[in-house]
Amino acid sequence: MRKIRRKIINSGTSKSDSYSKAIGTDSPGIERIRPSRAPPGQPISEESSSEPADDRQLLDYYLTKRKSEYSSPCDVNLLAGSFNVNGKEPKEALDHWLLRQNETPDIIVIGIQELQLDADAYFSEYVNAKESEKYQKCQESWKTSVMLALQKYNRPFQLIVDERLVGMYIMIFCSERIKPAISKVDTANVGCGLMGTFGNKGACSVSLKIHETSFCFVTSHLAAHQNAIKKRNQDYESIRHRTVFRERLRILDHERVFWLGDLNYRLDIPNDDVRFICQGDDISSLLPADQLHAEMNAGKIFKGFHEAPITFKPTYKFDSGTNNYDSSPKNRIPAYTDRILWLTKETDSVECLSYSSHPSITISDHKPISACFRVRTEQINKQIYYSVYKEVNSWLDKHENELIPQVAVSSKAIDFGKLKFLERATANIQLQNTGKTPAQFQIIDSKVFSPDRDVYEAFNSNIGLSIDPNKGILPPDSGDASICTISFDLNINKEVVSKFNFGVKQGGNYVNPLDDLILILKLRNGPDHYITLSGDWTYSAFGMPFIALTHSFFKDVSISSLEYPATCLVLNQLVKAECSSSNSPSEQNLHPPAFYVLLNHIVNHGFMERQLFQINGDPDEVRAIIDTIDAEEVVGNLESLPGSVASVAEVLLLFLNSNPFPIIPYSHFELCTDLVDDHNLCKSMIEKLDLRSQNNFQYLIMFLKEVLKHGKINGCTSEFLAGLFSRCILRPQITLKNREKADLEKRKSVQFVRQFLNEDESSLI
Repeated sequence: MRKIRRKIINSGTSKSDSYSKAIGTDSPGIERIRPSRAPPGQPISEESSSEPADDRQLLDYYLTKRKSEYSSPCDVNLLAGSFNVNGKEPKEALDHWLLRQNETPDIIVIGIQELQLDADAYFSEYVNAKESEKYQKCQESWKTSVMLALQKYNRPFQLIVDERLVGMYIMIFCSERIKPAISKVDTANVGCGLMGTFGNKGACSVSLKIHETSFCFVTSHLAAHQNAIKKRNQDYESIRHRTVFRERLRILDHERVFWLGDLNYRLDIPNDDVRFICQGDDISSLLPADQLHAEMNAGKIFKGFHEAPITFKPTYKFDSGTNNYDSSPKNRIPAYTDRILWLTKETDSVECLSYSSHPSITISDHKPISACFRVRTEQINKQIYYSVYKEVNSWLDKHENELIPQVAVSSKAIDFGKLKFLERATANIQLQNTGKTPAQFQIIDSKVFSPDRDVYEAFNSNIGLSIDPNKGILPPDSGDASICTISFDLNINKEVVSKFNFGVKQGGNYVNPLDDLILILKLRNGPDHYITLSGDWTYSAFGMPFIALTHSFFKDVSISSLEYPATCLVLNQLVKAECSSSNSPSEQNLHPPAFYVLLNHIVNHGFMERQLFQINGDPDEVRAIIDTIDAEEVVGNLESLPGSVASVAEVLLLFLNSNPFPIIPYSHFELCTDLVDDHNLCKSMIEKLDLRSQNNFQYLIMFLKEVLKHGKINGCTSEFLAGLFSRCILRPQITLKNREKADLEKRKSVQFVRQFLNEDESSLI
């Protein structure tokens, strides 16, 4: 017999876990909603069930089937606006963008991109107070301007949540009428710029409920440039996979999703033709050349999303302060970079009333856009709900043991094929309910399996594997609805590549991490199914410790030709062996060949490159550079690398940050960060390092100082470079879960590196 336990819900929100931040922090002058919380699928009330998630999921399934008995539709009016402000201050009134004459919205969602353009914005929270003040000032100025416009409505609006990541900023306001219906507010952000993680590109997202309907609002800024379609698609997938809210909710788990921002998709049509068409009023001939529509129609991105018909002219790129398309030497092709899309799980639940651009606002090189929606939400009759709840719960208690599910699994052995660093591998299986009862499933790691446990945490891999969905319920006898495609996505990025290089010890041998992972597809009240994984790992210099890349075992050999288990054995033995001063390698072997080649390429070609280390490399070029380094037998003999300076710069960052060990050994972290205010003591700490660490540190610092000499052209500052390179130079072995303490450690690492970037070059020698 399942027991129902009850508890009183606190009306305040708690701080979120490491996946996202709740809205508990007050901003001066802004009142925030602190909504009541209730378990999934249950209306807000003084009492709520605290049943295990496993029970709750099945209960929700049956409650949803009877939803029409206890719920009624309630429409809300929503205004969504997006604006790439190009780092400009809001010197114009925003009324034309945000005010509507005919109908006052209940919810207003504002997404801003390029709030701050200077490179220091990436690390403002980790540097001095002056930079942090600048970071906050531009945010507050736009928030104030938006609120001034909203004050002109005939009803007051309240900011319920905002979230920022570098230049991306999302604000959500609500009217007093709808305020009591909003709950479960949570935020998350994902960077997918440089190295796939930096916040110069990415998304800020908000999850909330209006009545009993879940909403997700996303504002994003995807990769730029005409031909970067593949990178934009990758950014979308990265945001979709990596955005995780409280209760492990992802973007597409919500019933209503609104995605707005500078998606950066362009028009594949000659520049002169676009400009000629834009001189008239009929722009319909532009739309077949729109990259976003082409990618959506091909099923590559935004599956199931909708966009209202576009009736306005391209919103990018303009000469700032005018309505004239770009007249600079770059002469950009006008394009529909700024978009608003939506996704709903129920037919006819979202109606787009208008979709517009606002050319009268000329602050930026983009024009703001907006869309008005009428959105259906579900309102709960609590009395009827609890009556249905008791009936369903009682029925489950009596019949649970009779609900024996049966499923067919298309494959229980998944082979990802050839695996490479930074090359995503995917595989799918199909799960079909072949029985007469709902089949509730969950995929777990066999290592956490216990026959005494009924409930498990969501699958969480430490080798870059994601499973979507990793749990759910398949209805019986429902045609396509009884079939579920489960996607296994393996992304061997800079965070996990070293685990594939080192392998996992199994008995007396080392094996591929996939060989060490066995998954269990658990069926509630049904038999378990075991799923094995495999893949052929191609060794990479990325994720290799420097001590290995300068060792004789790896000399004059193509890294990609190495094999398990011999390489694993050598790597693990090298790491265990301490390097004393007496057995330090000779001078010529101190720098890994790949390190030398990457730095040398930028020295020869990149110091005068604008926005050095600030823009994404081309994905195909990045792939080619990585493959060249891994395939070359004598990397040090490479005279040049394929691709642009931006691509080589990104690969350098990937190489340094994939190293499982920082340049300054972990054992010196606390000693170094305790001395960040004293330059001479910082310098003395470097002199105490082993010879290899000393030379690699000085080699990198001297390179960065040369970059700074050309800072007026390449846009780099000491604050920016210290923030960008501090992690690969100095970091703790264990990242603290406490955000404030972790930020303090990061700040000290940045300050330590800055001590050397601001000193005389002669003092390094």
